[in-house]
Amino acid sequence: MKRFIRWQGLIGFLVFLALLLAFVYLIAESAVKRGIEYGVGLYTGAEVNVEAVEITYSPLSLTVIQFQATDKERPEYNLVSFNRATASLDFWQYLFGKTVIREMALEELAFGEKRTRAGEVFVASDADDDASFKDQMKAVMPSVDISLPNVDDLMADAGLRSYQSAEAFKQVYEQEKAALASLKDDLPDKAVLEQYQQKVKALSKRKVKTVDDVNAIKTEFDALKAQFEADKAKVEAAKTQLANSKKVLAQAAKDVKDAPGQDWQLIKEKYQLDKIDTADFAHILFGAQARQYYAYLKKGMDAIAPFLSAGEDNQEQVQKKRSQGRFVYFKEENPMPSFLIEQLTLSVKTPQGFMTGSGEELTHQHWIRNKPSAIKLASDDLMGEGKADFSARYKSLESGEYEADSDWHYENIKLTDKVLQDSDKFSLTLTQGAMQGNGELALINGELKAKTTANLTDVNFAGGNSSSINGSVVDTLNDAQQFSLVVVASGPWQKPSFSITSPLNNLLSKVLQKQVSDKVASFQNKVQAGLNEKIAGATNLNAQAGQEIVSLDKLLNNTDQALNDLMSSDVVKAQKKQLEDKAKNKIKEKLGDLFN
Repeated sequence: MKRFIRWQGLIGFLVFLALLLAFVYLIAESAVKRGIEYGVGLYTGAEVNVEAVEITYSPLSLTVIQFQATDKERPEYNLVSFNRATASLDFWQYLFGKTVIREMALEELAFGEKRTRAGEVFVASDADDDASFKDQMKAVMPSVDISLPNVDDLMADAGLRSYQSAEAFKQVYEQEKAALASLKDDLPDKAVLEQYQQKVKALSKRKVKTVDDVNAIKTEFDALKAQFEADKAKVEAAKTQLANSKKVLAQAAKDVKDAPGQDWQLIKEKYQLDKIDTADFAHILFGAQARQYYAYLKKGMDAIAPFLSAGEDNQEQVQKKRSQGRFVYFKEENPMPSFLIEQLTLSVKTPQGFMTGSGEELTHQHWIRNKPSAIKLASDDLMGEGKADFSARYKSLESGEYEADSDWHYENIKLTDKVLQDSDKFSLTLTQGAMQGNGELALINGELKAKTTANLTDVNFAGGNSSSINGSVVDTLNDAQQFSLVVVASGPWQKPSFSITSPLNNLLSKVLQKQVSDKVASFQNKVQAGLNEKIAGATNLNAQAGQEIVSLDKLLNNTDQALNDLMSSDVVKAQKKQLEDKAKNKIKEKLGDLFN
């Protein structure tokens, strides 16, 4: 035996192996702790803190104590945290490249808790995510803006259509006036027309003795007619220009007349003065809370989304080089997913209190064992005496499709000092109340459909603003004592659309309409007076332009008629007839003398 075994070498190897195992045993916990902090931090893009890691080897289990992952969008808050997590690993499955956790216990899981200090951010968030959570809520929430703008500030706005149309009318008036004046200067005035009449009269009274005299009159009259026609063409041009000017000035005057109404419409739309939207009150008052709760859920979904992508198993997607090594998978009688938590017990820390529950078959490869993931949570002491239960199911297919659904029910949830709105113009706090309700959610291949109903009873509200409208809202809510809300979310789960309906809408609308309408009516009178003052100059100028147009129109018609009369004069014909009559008389006289 001694010939085949070198006992010194074997003993040395065993000593080395023992030392190696001892070394690994001593540093394993520290190495795993650093690995979790580095690996998870690399994934989340922000600092991760782990207080301690404990490893037991028989059976193999891992315990992570005081885990905190910084929210890179809000470094002063945690994305997720828990007090303790203990997982029992299947060692043999791990040797085959699979992480199978037979049992896992998760204590005090929480989302969005404030940190003792701001965490370090490694990767900046996208532009859309850089805004703080509060700013995001302001961006998506309508605001109750019940103050009216200053009238003087509105009237000083050069962008008002009343101001612009008045200035445009003045410019149009000056242009058209100059064009008409230029044509008017070329028209024959009263003195020229009298000269024409005198010349025609002189031609009609000239004595004619021969045909040459008649031809001379015709030549002179034709010259006058040419002048008449030239002047008449000027009159027609002036009439055309006048018609165009009338049209342009009429349109400009209409713009001036319509401008105050258009400005008021724009002011109403800009400052939302036209009405109180009865569909908005529930959204304005309670929408921020609904979005906040969904934001917590979305952060959790964002964190686990890459692990829930069916059909994207790394060992199938990435063909590693042989020099790097790879896992070889064999056909098994009872195949297991690459990651699986068979049984989970957990406690969840919420702003309302603790919930406890369980989960099973938590994986992203449900088609392997043909079992859906399921989680159940429940509590009997939320906010003191409140009860709630929650259940969810998730299943993915190898094709990449997936579906999830959940439902929940809660009752007697006490609410105290819940700030719903807080601004200089409007503030509202729910000082006390009780809430009960239920809901359901379905998520199929990224499309979300969710609905929850909440009934609030024994409510009491307070408002910190002294405005009459703020006071009316508080009084109306307190008089109601109870009301219901229906919240619906639908669309892509990353950015769903929200709608909130409630009988509260009509109730508040009726109460506030009277106050708002009286205030808006007084404001409208002041605005209309200011707008009318803006167009007063253009209105007066339009009246002046009307008088000038009437006067010019009369002048053109009179001049045109005078020229027509002159052109239709039969002076040549009359002189020709006079010459013929003289010739006939002479012939008669000669014939009379001859026969006598």
